[in-house]
Amino acid sequence: MRSECIFFPLTDQALVNPASLPALPYRQFQCSESYRVVVGSEETEYHLHKQTLISHCPYFAGLHSFGGIETTENTVSLPDIPVRAFNVFIAFIYGNVYHIPTDLSYDEALILHAEVYILADRMCMKDLRTLAFVGVKKAAQAGRYKIGTMVKVVEHIFDNTPDRDTNGEKLETESESTHAMRKMLVKLCCYHLKPLMKCAGMALVVSRHGELAVDMLSRLDGLGSIDYDGD
Repeated sequence: MRSECIFFPLTDQALVNPASLPALPYRQFQCSESYRVVVGSEETEYHLHKQTLISHCPYFAGLHSFGGIETTENTVSLPDIPVRAFNVFIAFIYGNVYHIPTDLSYDEALILHAEVYILADRMCMKDLRTLAFVGVKKAAQAGRYKIGTMVKVVEHIFDNTPDRDTNGEKLETESESTHAMRKMLVKLCCYHLKPLMKCAGMALVVSRHGELAVDMLSRLDGLGSIDYDGD
């Protein structure tokens, strides 16, 4: 099957308008097969250009080189990826832009940055992950989020990034950026400790991630301000 245009899901209006993306060479798409990606629990279908995915995303390049069923059938399912985060991914690989919808609330934007961060980490895209990290950092600095939103972000990051091993060392698979993100969130938790501990959701997160509790205890002594640098 040949694809000569970009197919976007018609059910999601939050996606950046294709007309706003930078002009791309027509031949890049003319000779590229269509690749079907099924995203999220709602199973939103995307038909994207295979060569664009392979060229810009190490995850899809790995699928192609492996030669499994995802390659032979030109389809892959990503049920754990939020659709709105995948829309940011699409805008990035096609237009080299980091686009967060401007009509989102401060809380929704903060959560979306965190979702994109995890998606980028899974896709092994360091440049997109760095942009998402900066997005979380700036949103945290603005301080306009609700405490409940912060709990959701901490939960999402700690549930989807690796813990250190029992000796306190980073796992080999843990990236520098992932480590910095966790450290920044630990500082934020310490800074907002009193309101956080009133949230039942935070207690559940701490009970699942003992490392979070240990790191918070080590940071609490003498913590007078937050610098958001993650180190």
